[in-house]
Amino acid sequence: MYVPDSDSTMPPQGLQFIPGPHKGQQVPAYPPRYGWVYLIHFHVPFKHAKHYLGSASCLDFRIGQHRNGAGARLMEVICQAGISWDISRLWCCASPQEARQLEARLKRWHSGVDLCLRCQGKPPDPEALLFNGHWPFFLFQKQRPRPPLVLFPPVYVSGYRRPAL
Repeated sequence: MYVPDSDSTMPPQGLQFIPGPHKGQQVPAYPPRYGWVYLIHFHVPFKHAKHYLGSASCLDFRIGQHRNGAGARLMEVICQAGISWDISRLWCCASPQEARQLEARLKRWHSGVDLCLRCQGKPPDPEALLFNGHWPFFLFQKQRPRPPLVLFPPVYVSGYRRPAL
């Protein structure tokens, strides 16, 4: 008789639980699959800071913290100063550990201007636009039809008349 190694109804070992939406309910907190690195562009520079670079496993939650001024200290000060900002770029990583490594590597460059597409005058990152609530229409614009390629210019013969219909 076959006996499974583990019961599929039981949560895996080491799984943590968080409070659920109802009183006394516990919801399993599965480990995050992806990690995100994000670059925030300030519309008005704050002293010397024009950008904020961070990483998160739950991007919605982390950006919500920044919008409420409860995330990093710089973002708290930006919210108190009333400076508006947008997400300029997003990088998706295979795991939160890879996201933290990429964040550290990008921070070693020490210049958000090199990473920010908005500061370079390039088209914005489509994923960042979608996350900011904008639809990137420029991705779906059709190319204008090109004029036909004429290898030989038309030759006009003098004295030729079109026959009457």
